[in-house]
Amino acid sequence: MATFRRRSSALVLSLLLPAAALIANSTNAAATTGFVSDDFSAGLDSEVWTVVDPVGDGTSGVAGAGTSARLELSLPAGTSHDPWGTNRALRAVQNVPDGDVEIEAKFDSVPSGKFQMQGLLFEQDAGNWLRFDTYHNGSSLYVFAASTTAGSSKSMLSKAITTSPDSIWLRVTRSGSTWTYKWSADGENFNTAGSFSRSMNVTSIGPFAANHNSPKSASPAFAAEVDYVIDTSAPIQPDPEPDPDPTTDPEPDPDPTTDPEPDPDPTTDPEPDPDPTTDPEPDPDVVRIMPVGDSITRGATSAGSGIQGTYRYYLDDHLNDSEVDFDFVGPYDSHPAGDHLAEGEWDHDSLSVQGWTTGHLRDNIAAGVTDHDPDVVLLLIGINDLRGATITPEIAAERVDTAIARARNVKPDLAILIAEIPPDSMNTAKVTAYNAELRTLAANRTSGASPIHTVDMNTGYEVAVHAYDGLHPNAVGDRLIADRWAEALDTFLDVGDGPPETGDSTPPVISTVDVDMAPGTATITWQTNEPATSAVAHGATAAYGSGTISADSLVTDHTVTLPDLQPSSTYHYQVISTDESGNIATTADATFTTPDEGPHASSSVIRSDDFSNGLDDAVWTVVDPIGDGSWQVAGQGTDDAHLELTVPASTSHDAWGANRSLRAMQDVTNEDFEAEVRFDSVPSSKYQMQGVIVQQDASNWIRFDTYFDGTSLRVFAASTTGGSSAAKISKVIPAGATSMWLRVKRTGSTWTYSWSANGVSWTEAGSFTRALNVTSVGPFAANHNSPASASPAFTARVNYVIDTEDPDPPEPGNYTLTTQTIGQGSIVSTPDETSYPAGAMVELEAVPADGWSFTGWSGALSGASNPASVTMSSHTTVSATFVEDGQEPDPGDGPAIDVWNGNQQTFGANGRPQRWVNVLGNVSHPDGLSWLRFRLNGGPLRNLKIGPDLQRLQFAGDFNVELDYAELAGGANTVELIARSTSGVENSRTVTVTKESSTVPSLPFQVDWSDAAAINDVAQIVDGKWSINSGALRPTELGYDRVVALGDISWTDYQVTVPLTVHALGPDSGTPQSGAPLVGMGLRWPGHTTGSSGQPSTGFYPVGAYAWYRWQLTGRTELTGSGGTPLHRINHVSLPLGVPHVMKASVETVTGGYRYRYKMWPAAEPEPGWQMEIVYDGGTASGAVALIAHHVDASFGNVVIEPIQ
Repeated sequence: MATFRRRSSALVLSLLLPAAALIANSTNAAATTGFVSDDFSAGLDSEVWTVVDPVGDGTSGVAGAGTSARLELSLPAGTSHDPWGTNRALRAVQNVPDGDVEIEAKFDSVPSGKFQMQGLLFEQDAGNWLRFDTYHNGSSLYVFAASTTAGSSKSMLSKAITTSPDSIWLRVTRSGSTWTYKWSADGENFNTAGSFSRSMNVTSIGPFAANHNSPKSASPAFAAEVDYVIDTSAPIQPDPEPDPDPTTDPEPDPDPTTDPEPDPDPTTDPEPDPDPTTDPEPDPDVVRIMPVGDSITRGATSAGSGIQGTYRYYLDDHLNDSEVDFDFVGPYDSHPAGDHLAEGEWDHDSLSVQGWTTGHLRDNIAAGVTDHDPDVVLLLIGINDLRGATITPEIAAERVDTAIARARNVKPDLAILIAEIPPDSMNTAKVTAYNAELRTLAANRTSGASPIHTVDMNTGYEVAVHAYDGLHPNAVGDRLIADRWAEALDTFLDVGDGPPETGDSTPPVISTVDVDMAPGTATITWQTNEPATSAVAHGATAAYGSGTISADSLVTDHTVTLPDLQPSSTYHYQVISTDESGNIATTADATFTTPDEGPHASSSVIRSDDFSNGLDDAVWTVVDPIGDGSWQVAGQGTDDAHLELTVPASTSHDAWGANRSLRAMQDVTNEDFEAEVRFDSVPSSKYQMQGVIVQQDASNWIRFDTYFDGTSLRVFAASTTGGSSAAKISKVIPAGATSMWLRVKRTGSTWTYSWSANGVSWTEAGSFTRALNVTSVGPFAANHNSPASASPAFTARVNYVIDTEDPDPPEPGNYTLTTQTIGQGSIVSTPDETSYPAGAMVELEAVPADGWSFTGWSGALSGASNPASVTMSSHTTVSATFVEDGQEPDPGDGPAIDVWNGNQQTFGANGRPQRWVNVLGNVSHPDGLSWLRFRLNGGPLRNLKIGPDLQRLQFAGDFNVELDYAELAGGANTVELIARSTSGVENSRTVTVTKESSTVPSLPFQVDWSDAAAINDVAQIVDGKWSINSGALRPTELGYDRVVALGDISWTDYQVTVPLTVHALGPDSGTPQSGAPLVGMGLRWPGHTTGSSGQPSTGFYPVGAYAWYRWQLTGRTELTGSGGTPLHRINHVSLPLGVPHVMKASVETVTGGYRYRYKMWPAAEPEPGWQMEIVYDGGTASGAVALIAHHVDASFGNVVIEPIQ
């Protein structure tokens, strides 16, 4: 169904509608249902709408005109207007005939005060109605539906909304007595809140506004802003003709603070300078310049190189060269950490935050101007708006206009330079339209006292040359933006002398371009006649949609490796080098074609496996979120081999909301496929489950399974979007089978599910649509019940998993040989087979490419003998390393790999506190880094992310190797780390990770830090560098979520006490990615979950609960469940620096779920009673304790964990 777009012009509609539909009509046409769609552009038509105001104190009216019109329904504070029991809501309704209908409404208001409400009412009479709305409960926004029969109301649906939208769309579909409720944050992607049945003779429909509280005198004021209400079968007639003279924009609102549009996520706004009034008095002879914007202004990370930059650095340099007395001003002195930014001093101040939109600008500019008194504002913002689905170029420009009015209201003589934003490879048309809006805005708003000019950052800015990722500028792009600002400051405001003249205007000469390919990568090399930067733009077309890989080091011999390439694919590429003077050289578009995966490459997406050779860890990854599951391959080497996935009783392992199922997953490409799985087990107890998971990420997946409901066996399918699950298929099937075959077919976004009791005769269970970027597929085992403690044990016996395109797995007893190369060369296997029988000997010869030399083997072979032989006794991986002639590295020249906790690390001796083992460290090289990889026990190479990533990897070069306990062998395991610099020099380091078998530590459990020789002897460092200092645990480097876990993942009910002293707050908190600094703990901690590509994982849900102190507003303590709800918050709490405190928290299983409690108090005072409590049936059913210091320097004292009596 097409989504209605109200802001469409008559011209666009004339291209889409038949001529007869273009006849001007002053009223909206009624649908066949009798409902008249309306966007209120012609006001509130009294022949269509009736305003109902039961309490008699509400107001209604249409604000704005034309495409900006909105119906406003406003309620005062102090009185309840709740449609519960008695319908007191203020509403505008249409009389309609009874029948099926689908109504959609867009609200440009979002409830933010406790029990503010807005939505749609479907009424029969004064005692019978349905409400579909959104409301705020004081902590979270909810979608809600309720049915009132004969004056008695009851809730039908209630679900938390985890996003923070600017606007919200509601859609209600009636089919007979079935009602389906959906909502959207962008008007395109609708989430199903649920369905229910209610017979009703509908007589009127319309939007409403309401409020409530207890006592009623505490009910908050609220104004619902209704953009439109439509019948989706006949959405709207054309909007009124546009103003023939659009330049005559109305004067800005004299009181722009009344702009009702809320910040999309005000909780993530960075905290401003707590005492901005302490800025020194401005020198009248100094030009105060405030750079304002998003990540382009603040600076961002250049992909692949670890080098960071910002135009502010180069503009500072230009102005200093012009001998201008200037001062960059603003509340934030944050800046990227690139080495070139550390050369000399430059002014870091700005009002710039990564992720900012024009909404953030509008809501923060007045405070910035008030506190920092700039003479000139340099404004570059808007790209984040245009990349979203809901903000049009016109709306973004309107927000900029409002921001200008607010800034001028503070300082009437403010000069403003507005950047026409650079090209965005994803939004060319939107960028063009937005820049045109900015030019019109500047022309209309400029004045002698407050000049406004646009600055063209778009012309001449080539994405392939000036940006490293299709958006963010590289060093060349930063210089271009700085030059344009300097020129504009000189031309328009007589500040400075413009960009400096350079004596060198000759670009470098590029020569000897060469491409060398390896599986999944292509390495481009070339030379220049003078030192210059290195960059390669690439993609499937000459538009280079895959982005640009770059390095800012000035060199003459250039090497860039393009990662993540598909086999048998043609790629376009362009080489780019820029010399120190900014002269750019580029090559013409060229292409290369990657090889296939070898003579045995398959067209299948899924690697078929009957587990006769065991569980190949090069193919499969076992995921055990709860940490209490087990798996084995029974009958290995025989035709009767099975993968057995076992979940214990008394704990839910359901794949619903959060994916708690035990599963074996293999990474796949995002293509069509048909998977077939045979299970030689059949669920027979209530809510035993087995099936197939098709996953995008930790919050988005589809499950296809069979389960027993206590009476019948069912085939079932469900889709989970953003952590919200909805059933798609549920059918009873005959009992009696001893095996079950499941088949899942994907064709684009269409999914077809079939089942069989014999593997021959298939029955289609159903099909549905769901867009999903598939990354992994595999079988799962699960269980559930209510309460969770009644969940039954279950073992799923997986006979095979096959791709029907290539169903034959390796023969029983055979093993696969995987060869990999590092550098440019190849490996010849003799004999060359798909798989080999046990005991077979395979000769391997390393063949270097021209100009390269073989230096040695790794993996299952070592040394440098060539050829060498390997005897097949398991699935085997061998790698050959090649280095360029003349580049054989001195080990001292390779990247420095610093493993923080030593080359010998032991885990598990004192419990298993999470799913992962973490090997932490830092890698660096003066030339920058191309990549960092690792292999476990000689297995295949895996990519590691290199910090910073604005999350777990705080500093340049940081890394975190995550090893699943399930993939570690008992005893010693080898982890080989390999790093390559941008100059092609490699280095490696081997870490021995010992997995000790341990029993679950019993409670009470105590950690005395002064008795520990090393932290990992008694706990496990998850993130960051920590030390034991004066008998306490303390982070030695501050950053995002520094975490130490202790205890065991199987613990359920316990109480934990931790002394705490906070010494200082970190310097990098306050960005949208980090939020406010905090210190606290996680309860029933399972470890991070996958939330992004590469290691480490970034998902911090599911969890039992988090309990912490957050330096937000005036300080607050928070106790929050998994996913952020439920939330208990206490504001205005003080935690002074240097004063010892004590934290205590508990978790216990109670009727209805799990109860979490928390308190914190000064250590010198008596212990108080519990200060906070939540109870809910969600999150993890077990887990350890995590100590968390988020951008905080804190000492944690001895930890005591006791059982709940």
